Amino acid sequence: MYIDVVPNRNSPPAILLREARRQGKRIVKVTLANLSHLPPQRIDILRRALKGELDELAFCKTPAALQQGPSFGALFAAKTWCDRLGITASLGKNRYTPLVLLMIAARLLEPGSKLAAMRWAKTHAIKEIFGLEPDSFDENHFYRALAWLADKQADIEQKLFRRRYSSQSAPELFLYDVTSSYLEGTDNELADYGYNRDKKQGKKQIVIGLLTDISGSPVAVRVFEGNTGDTTTVPEQISILTTQFGVQRITLVGDKGMLRGPQIEKLTAVQFNYITAISKSEIRAMLSGGLIQLSLFDESITSVTDITTGIRYVLRRNPERMRQVRANRHDRLQKIKDYAATLIDYLGASSKRRVDVALRLVIAKIERYHLGKIVDAKNDGRSIEITINNYALSQAEMLDGCYIIKSNLPANIITAAQIHDRYKDLSKVEQAFRTMKTGLLEIRPLFLRRADHTRGHVFMVMLSYLLTQEIERSTANLEMTTAELMHDLDRICLQYQWLAEDVRISRLPKPTAAQTEILQALKIDLPEATCVPSTIRTTKP
Repeated sequence: MYIDVVPNRNSPPAILLREARRQGKRIVKVTLANLSHLPPQRIDILRRALKGELDELAFCKTPAALQQGPSFGALFAAKTWCDRLGITASLGKNRYTPLVLLMIAARLLEPGSKLAAMRWAKTHAIKEIFGLEPDSFDENHFYRALAWLADKQADIEQKLFRRRYSSQSAPELFLYDVTSSYLEGTDNELADYGYNRDKKQGKKQIVIGLLTDISGSPVAVRVFEGNTGDTTTVPEQISILTTQFGVQRITLVGDKGMLRGPQIEKLTAVQFNYITAISKSEIRAMLSGGLIQLSLFDESITSVTDITTGIRYVLRRNPERMRQVRANRHDRLQKIKDYAATLIDYLGASSKRRVDVALRLVIAKIERYHLGKIVDAKNDGRSIEITINNYALSQAEMLDGCYIIKSNLPANIITAAQIHDRYKDLSKVEQAFRTMKTGLLEIRPLFLRRADHTRGHVFMVMLSYLLTQEIERSTANLEMTTAELMHDLDRICLQYQWLAEDVRISRLPKPTAAQTEILQALKIDLPEATCVPSTIRTTKP
C-alpha cells in the first residue's frame, strides 16, 4: 500500500490510499480509501508508517515522553449529561452550539464572567470534547452565542419539553415563582429599580420568572424589566403553556403575591386551574363573614368549600411555625424594651439631653418592627414608658402559624391534602432560585448590558441547573456536594505521549477509587485511550 497524490485540475489534489495489484501481465492501481479530508500532518504520519519509518515506535523500542495535558473528566461528564438530557440535540448543529455547551459546563464548574470562562476553557480539553480550538474564540464569541441563544430560546424550550414529555404524559401541574437579581452598573437595557429581594439598596435589577414541573425541573424561564410586578408576569406563563407547549389541562401553582384576582380571572378564562394561598387580611375577612371558624385551624388539614363559587379552602395551623412567629415577636418586643432602657440611661446621664428626641427614636424602632398596634411609647418626665396592648397582642397571636390555601380544583380530582402538598412544592422553585442565584451557579451579579445577552445568560444558567439537578439525583448516596464531586473529576487530565519529534497521542490515566465511584454513580464511561483524538505539533516539549 502507498499514498498517491492525484492532480485534480483547478481543485486541490486528491490524496488516495492505494495498492498495486497484478492483473495478468498488467499492474493496476486499486484505490482503498480517499484521504483528502485528513490534515496533512496525519497523512504524513500514515505515509511514514507505510514506509516502515515508525516500526521502532510501534514496538516501543524508543522511549516515549509524557506531558501533562488539559483537564478532561469534569468537562466530559458535563458534556455527556448535556447529550443525555437532550440539550445538545435541542441546540442543534450550528457554530454556536459548542460555545453554549461550554458556557453551560463552565457555569457548573467555575462560574464567573465570560472573560473568566474563556481563560478557564484554555486549561480544559475543549478541542477533544467540543472540537473547539483554544485560540479560535474570545469572550465576544460568547456574547454572540448568548444573543443567538436568546433568539432561539422558545424553540429550544419547546424541543426540550417535547423530549421530556410525550403528548400522553405531559404534566398538568406547574409551579411558578418570581425573583429578582441585582446588577452591577446602570446600563443594562432591562435594568430598573423595584422590589429588591437581594437586599441590595441602590442597585438596579432584573426580574426573573421560572416555570417548573411538579418535581421542580425547569421548563421555561423569562426575564422582565426590573420594575415589573410579580402578578404582571403571569399572562406570559399562560401563553408559554398553551401556545409554546400545547398543554391542554393545566393547574398553575403560585404564591399569594402571584395569583390574585385579575390573574385568577385570566387563568379561569382559558379553563386553567390554580392553587394559591390567601393573605392574613383575607383570612380575617372570612372569619368575620362566618365562612370559616377559628376552631378549624389545627395541625391536621381541614377544608371548606364555598358553595356559590365552588372554590375550596384548605386550612391548617403549623405548630412549629406558630412557635417561631411568637418567639420572633417576643424577641422584637424585648428589643424595644431594651432599647428604651438604654435611652433612659442616656437621658439620665445629662439634663441637657432631650426626651422628645429619644422618644422619636423608640417610636421609629416600633414602626420598623411593625408593632405599632401592639406597643405604645410615651414620655414620663425624664423617662420613656413602654405599654403593651394585650388585646391587640392576643389578636395578632390568634392567627400565628395559620394559613389557607385555595383552589378551584374539584374534590373528585384532587384531595385537600394533595392541594396542600402541591402548594408546598413551591419550595422546589425557591431551591432552584437559590442554586441559580447565590449557590453553585451564581447567576448574580450581572455585568451584562444588552437585553438579548441578559436573557441568553439567564436561559443558559437554567440549562446548567438542569444538569445540576440530574447530577445531584444520580449522586445522592455519595454524601458529596456537586461542587466537590465535579472538582474531583476535574483532576482527571489528559496525558500527551510523544512518540517522535512531531508525533503525539492522547491518553487518559486510570481514575482513582473516589473518581471511579463518582463516574459509576453518573453512569459515565471515560473513552478508551485510542478514542481520544490525537493531536500533533512540530516540536516535543
